[in-house]
Amino acid sequence: MPLLYGSVTTGEDWRFAIYNRQEKQITGDLKLYRVPEELTELTHILVGILSN
Repeated sequence: MPLLYGSVTTGEDWRFAIYNRQEKQITGDLKLYRVPEELTELTHILVGILSN
């Protein structure tokens, strides 16, 4: 698998990034996702990563 997904969280704030192993490049999502305000969107992101 050439892509590695990562996240950093405080439990209330979440950020995501993708590491492309072939290109040795990290792409970070600049958006900060907050719980509980954006829980639905955050859940969709996590399910998408796990489904990939």
